[in-house]
Amino acid sequence: MLVNVGLAFFSAGLALAAVEWVLRTGPLALQVRPYRLRLQDPNLWDEPYLQVADDIPYTTRPDYVGRWASGGRITINHQGFRTDAAGAARSYARIDILCLGDSFTFGYLVDDADTYPGRLGRLYESSGQTVVNAGYYGGFSFDSAGLRYRRTLAPWHPRVVIYGVFPGNDLDDLAVWTRTSPGGGPAQLRTKNQIVDAAGYSVPLARESRLFVGLSQAWSRWRLRDELAETDERRWARASDAIHRLRETTDRAGTRLVFVFLREPNGQFAQEIARRRQVPAADFLAGLEAQTRRLQDVLDAEHVEWHDDESVLAALRAALGRRHLPPLPGSLSSLRADLEARAEAGGWQPRLLAGPDEIHYSPLTNAYVASWVYAQLQHSP
Repeated sequence: MLVNVGLAFFSAGLALAAVEWVLRTGPLALQVRPYRLRLQDPNLWDEPYLQVADDIPYTTRPDYVGRWASGGRITINHQGFRTDAAGAARSYARIDILCLGDSFTFGYLVDDADTYPGRLGRLYESSGQTVVNAGYYGGFSFDSAGLRYRRTLAPWHPRVVIYGVFPGNDLDDLAVWTRTSPGGGPAQLRTKNQIVDAAGYSVPLARESRLFVGLSQAWSRWRLRDELAETDERRWARASDAIHRLRETTDRAGTRLVFVFLREPNGQFAQEIARRRQVPAADFLAGLEAQTRRLQDVLDAEHVEWHDDESVLAALRAALGRRHLPPLPGSLSSLRADLEARAEAGGWQPRLLAGPDEIHYSPLTNAYVASWVYAQLQHSP
């Protein structure tokens, strides 16, 4: 009897271990995984340059200095802005151009100098104007960025505010949920993902299990199915409201507000999401494009200036095919030889437009996006 019970427990344990292994290595490995932020975990060990914030899910950790696994430097000054080693101790008393956005703006997996705001700053050096990178990884879309701007960044009265939109998930990330902070403080934004994931990360050891996390997510999605459906219905109202509030704040200060659409360089992210949702990639991409156009319509209705870097990426792909990159303006022109050397080493393939994860921008793309943004800013809206 005891032998049979022991065998049963052993078999069950073996089966659970097999399921865990499949979830860690199989096609669901990216879908069922411990949430990157370790929600409300003060360690945030896998994103050490972030910290939990009072009124938004999280923000950059002041005075952080570190490196990506690929070797690129990550430097954040005491005001929470990503900078470089030379500017680590600098305090910005004045900001001319403030860049908001998610990981594309923050510069995920690239060196401090290779972010697009970093390159943009080089183009403004000769005029003495300051460009500040206030992006942060997984920016939770423009509602939380707008809230952060209104509460902590607006007092700088920047001349220009740029918000970088990643069409791939910024609309899905709209933080339509709120909750009251402990002690009766301001409402804190949380995305659907945070709501779904919260229960799965309340047990420190169990949250490392893909099986536990996956079951917890499935249970939460079933339990919150009506509320989650409501968030989808409220998404566009939330988007309009967030943009309207941000425009009101910038208009009062005479600040120029510019949205720039930073598209994925090679479609890897879109392909992965389509696979997860078990829909044809072409259908998903068509839906994504329709949502992007709808957001641009909202911006038009709110009289907000916007630009789309779709043509920039197309030009870069064509240039790679011709094995000759376009010229770069001003102080970025010295980069061209290095970028062409990288392109030559990589066989002039379009995948060079993406960074190590094949989703975010590479140093090559960021250099050209910075010059494109610079060109847009030279023209009055």
